[in-house]
Amino acid sequence: MATTVGNPVGGEESTSTVDRLPDEAEGGISQPDANQKALLNVVFRSLKRTHDLFASDYAKFPDPDDNSMNVIKSVKKKCEYGQVIKAVEESKRRKEQEMMALPSTQPSFGKGTVLSASSGQLAITDGTGKLVQQQGGNQSGKLLPVLPVGQGPKAEENTTRALLPSKAPMMIKPKWHAPWKLYRVISGHTGWVRAVDVEPNNEWFASGGADRIIKIWDLAKGTLRLSLTGHISAVRAVKISNRHPFLFSGGEDKQVKCWDLEYNKVIRHYHGHLSAVQALSVHPTLDVLVTCSRDSTARVWDMRTKAQVHCFAGHTSTVADVITQSPDPQVITASHDSTIRLWDLSTGRSITTLTHHKVGLLQFGWIIVVFELQKSVRALALHPRLFMFASASPDNIKQWKCPNGEFMQNLPGHNAIVNSLVCNEDGVLVSGGDNGSMCFWDWRSGFCFQRIQAKAQPGSIDSEAGIYAMCYDKTGLRLITAEADKTIKMYKEDDEAMANRTTKDARTVKGTNPQFLVEKIIRQRIYDSIFWKEECFALTAELVVDKAADLRFIGGIYAGNVKPTPFLCLALKMLQIQPEKEIILEFIQQEEFKYVRALGAMYLRLTFSSVEIYKYLEPLYNDYRKLRYMNTMGRFELVHMDEFIDHLLRDERYCDIQLPRLQKREALEEVDELQPYKSILDDDLDAMSASSDSDDDKDKKKERPRLTKRRSRSRSKEREHRKERERERERSRRERERAEGGGGRDKDKERDRDRESRRDDRDKERHRDKEDRSRSDKDKKKSANSNDDEEREIAEANALRAKLGLAPLQR
Repeated sequence: MATTVGNPVGGEESTSTVDRLPDEAEGGISQPDANQKALLNVVFRSLKRTHDLFASDYAKFPDPDDNSMNVIKSVKKKCEYGQVIKAVEESKRRKEQEMMALPSTQPSFGKGTVLSASSGQLAITDGTGKLVQQQGGNQSGKLLPVLPVGQGPKAEENTTRALLPSKAPMMIKPKWHAPWKLYRVISGHTGWVRAVDVEPNNEWFASGGADRIIKIWDLAKGTLRLSLTGHISAVRAVKISNRHPFLFSGGEDKQVKCWDLEYNKVIRHYHGHLSAVQALSVHPTLDVLVTCSRDSTARVWDMRTKAQVHCFAGHTSTVADVITQSPDPQVITASHDSTIRLWDLSTGRSITTLTHHKVGLLQFGWIIVVFELQKSVRALALHPRLFMFASASPDNIKQWKCPNGEFMQNLPGHNAIVNSLVCNEDGVLVSGGDNGSMCFWDWRSGFCFQRIQAKAQPGSIDSEAGIYAMCYDKTGLRLITAEADKTIKMYKEDDEAMANRTTKDARTVKGTNPQFLVEKIIRQRIYDSIFWKEECFALTAELVVDKAADLRFIGGIYAGNVKPTPFLCLALKMLQIQPEKEIILEFIQQEEFKYVRALGAMYLRLTFSSVEIYKYLEPLYNDYRKLRYMNTMGRFELVHMDEFIDHLLRDERYCDIQLPRLQKREALEEVDELQPYKSILDDDLDAMSASSDSDDDKDKKKERPRLTKRRSRSRSKEREHRKERERERERSRRERERAEGGGGRDKDKERDRDRESRRDDRDKERHRDKEDRSRSDKDKKKSANSNDDEEREIAEANALRAKLGLAPLQR
């Protein structure tokens, strides 16, 4: 069989070969019968035909496929030697770590905590509660070469990985929020306004101040409804229950009162505090009230029985603020001892103590200094939707995640003593300082998108511009502030601005607001676009350059006149912020980014004077680079930079912007404000005209003589020379007037004479034109009558020239 396959031959020979096999072959295989023989013959014949058809070399088998062989080798390597390879790689990795002194595990950043020992010194942990042992024993407050991170024994050492630069922090893109503006100032208190709160139905709000009076105000009108008296000292806290018709107040007289709003009188007193009450909070689901005081305690009261449920003791200084929530931790307090405590309401014990406001870190290169600062935490605020809260101290604002108080991020930048924090459902966090400054933050990114400096009421000193309390109404669209100038101020979102307000120091363009150069309907579509809200928010002149460099096409409104292009959005943004002239000139003079040049040219065409437009845009005719233009159907068209500049100089409307009126260049040339335009093609055109004239002269020499006719002289050249002489006289007259600087009446008379002379010249010129037209008509008639005479003269002249042997004349 093997011989037959290796040398395929005819079927008869194969059969004889099989017949020569013994009856019992080796291995006990029997002789095939007649049917099997026939099948074997068919198979061998098919194999031979296939081999003849597809194989180039019969004696050589096809080469194996490389990919198949690689797969076979990889599978065999993994199955038979997988464990060995893994062990080798592990040993190599371990050897590299030992050589570089790398920690055995990946370092976990941000998991270390700072604990306060009984001696008042600080201890740094590795994130698992174990103290990090520093070299040389206890060196709290000393210089650390590096801050230990990670876990395991090698985290204590000065490793190479600790010296490697960490990954650059990624800034979260801030969410766009509408700017806020002051719309109402309410006066009525005769002392500092220290507390404010809004009732659940959003119809009125209550305020308390240093005049010992609680006032009820109409939220919509801002008018006074009611005044409640009962405290004998300043009112520091006012809260309205969401589930009961009760108002709770606390003051510097150590009293906590419960007011029945149906009868407008005090129905309960809560006694127990040993000093002034700083703040209070009503539990959202339980009938308990939590108050904090200057006696370093926070007390929990049963709202109905007036009994004290718990006394939270643990702070070492005044407890400045307290907040409550339904899930654990249900009570959170902030104190002047720079700590924040999370309390278990059921047991009355502290769950966690946050000391991040107390610790300061200074970094000098790779050296970090750990030191202790006493910065009072005066304000807390819960997020309405997220399970998070924020705290404020003079250094910065910090965000925390419940229930364990995990630190999330810092919000630095409000350089004042922050007395109050509030946050609405849209994620707008507002901080108010004792110097009257307010900062509006985006909760998610920590970006401060607006700063407002409150102005003191007329008659107050500048130091009375402080903000003591704030609260949102139930919709989160109005902000109420209680201030030291004895007023209550109300803020709301600026619907007209919507990040679309022109800068305050912007100059008018063409006598109007620069944004009004774009039509209102186009402007509104830009304001509603996603690109405007996300990319053009809080842009400055420096940031516009980066956005312009990212442009990939130009155009106006597309997709059925609905969507504006980024090019149009940035053009409107530049009209808002009005960059300096030098920046715009740099836009059009740089050659690397063609779309930046196009954006600068559009802004220059909209805002600059006619002389500057011609001066700076005409040189761009020499730029022939291609630009992509998006038409109204949302399809791209190809234009060139010189075409784009020509559209700006000649069209009245381009990129869906009505371009301002542009003076004619000829008019500016006449008054010598612009030099005559010179094109780079002038030399080529002159050379072409000179060559054409020389060719005409050669042709005239070679052509046959013709019968010429005397024609009337055209007066077009004479009129051109006359106009040029009049322009020269006008220029010389103006120069004489400037040089002489004569009186007003003589100039007026001379000006009138010039006007009359110019009027007479125009009349004479019209009369000459009429005469020329009439003379040309007469010449045409004469030429028609003289055609026969010319034919006859030509025939006679040709007959005479034929006799003399000369060439005939041609017409």
